[in-house]
Amino acid sequence: CAPSQNASMRLLAMKTLLLAVPFETVMKIHSVCERTLQRWIADYNEYGIDGLTDHERTGRPPAIAKELAPTLAKLLEAVSYTHLT
Repeated sequence: CAPSQNASMRLLAMKTLLLAVPFETVMKIHSVCERTLQRWIADYNEYGIDGLTDHERTGRPPAIAKELAPTLAKLLEAVSYTHLT
């Protein structure tokens, strides 16, 4: 399974830091704040590469089941948008 775009960015940030690029420069390159980069470093130090991958999140479950999402998307595309006002 390929990593998500976010996980790829976190991995690239760690690689950049390991190449001795200054912390502030890495923050600017990846458009993240200091605390975020510190958290990525802590996750990397504690868990290695696995600490930078996306994990399932707890919280409110989706209102629409994953199986129904493609069908709903097709239905919404088929709707006429002539009566939006």
